[in-house]
Amino acid sequence: MEPLTTGKQRLIVVTSLFPPAVGGAAEDFRLLTEEWRRAEAVERIVILTERYPGSPAREQRDNIVVRRVLPPRDTRPALKTPNRLIRSVLTYSYLVMAIAWELHRSPSQVVLVHGRYGRKSFLRILRLMGAKTVVFLSDRFTPPERLADCHAVICNANNVYQEALRQLGSGGGVFYVPLPFVPPLAGERQSSGVRAAEPFFLFAGNVSLQKGVDVLLKAFASFHKEHPQYHLLLAGPVCDPSVLNHAGPGVTVLGAVDRKTTTELMMRAEAVVLPSRSEALPRVCLEAIALGRKVICPPGVSELRQWCPEWTLPAVSPKEVYQKLTQTLSPCFIPSFDFRKHDPKLAGEQILRICAAVGACRSKG
Repeated sequence: MEPLTTGKQRLIVVTSLFPPAVGGAAEDFRLLTEEWRRAEAVERIVILTERYPGSPAREQRDNIVVRRVLPPRDTRPALKTPNRLIRSVLTYSYLVMAIAWELHRSPSQVVLVHGRYGRKSFLRILRLMGAKTVVFLSDRFTPPERLADCHAVICNANNVYQEALRQLGSGGGVFYVPLPFVPPLAGERQSSGVRAAEPFFLFAGNVSLQKGVDVLLKAFASFHKEHPQYHLLLAGPVCDPSVLNHAGPGVTVLGAVDRKTTTELMMRAEAVVLPSRSEALPRVCLEAIALGRKVICPPGVSELRQWCPEWTLPAVSPKEVYQKLTQTLSPCFIPSFDFRKHDPKLAGEQILRICAAVGACRSKG
């Protein structure tokens, strides 16, 4: 596939999160759309995303149109199957109709789909509609074998990229584009007003089994018995309430917090801990490193294993997490990382080249 750049590009972006929503996908597309908004090659971007309290259903800024109309995700395990089915039908029905309308207005548009919407049936329908589809894989939730009907797959972490290559083959339009990242600014370190007993460890993200919170709580229970002056803060939406059954003394659940609060808590934490089972390249770890904090990283992330192997878990288990928590008490170096290749401008340009090449190709089958 040749990276063609001829003509003005029009993109349709499907993402679960977009600012002011908080999360990895929201920050990814915030950084990318800021670059695309300024790019001469881009004529228009339509973003289809979830409803967000307090935000308009439709807003436009320059050449970017944001439509917050999708039903919010509900990942609670107790949510009954009929409710999940209704949400799914509503979501994908709207997406198909909205994308069909946009393609009717301008058939040359490329549809950029976040991996969480990478269902095989949805991608097959888009292909039958004649859509040129690119899937953006930023985590390990979506099996790459489901993506055979799209025109290209963009991976922003090496572990996801290698798995996609194994499943789809080197000739399947699989590309590696580093995660767009900007280190937190000094202005974001101002006090958020959250009061927390110190010293404390910080977990930031969805409170769920996938993020390894159950293991973290078990490990911290043992650690707290020996070091009762330490506390653990869980900052993020509670997606799996059952994991909190393991919460013992010294644990505080803050719930969902904004980016400013997370940054301020990172600056005060003894260490940031993420024993996740499903990470590609976790943004929270990069932010902690950029802020000069100690960070306990999940296993299986080659970029983190390269730069801070001493802080990378060999496995997600209470024993391993306990040992890393204990390690933070000894004098030790702060991890580093080379952020240069994660420049959002470079990532944005790479993705536009890929989308231009996809747009210039004939539709599959």
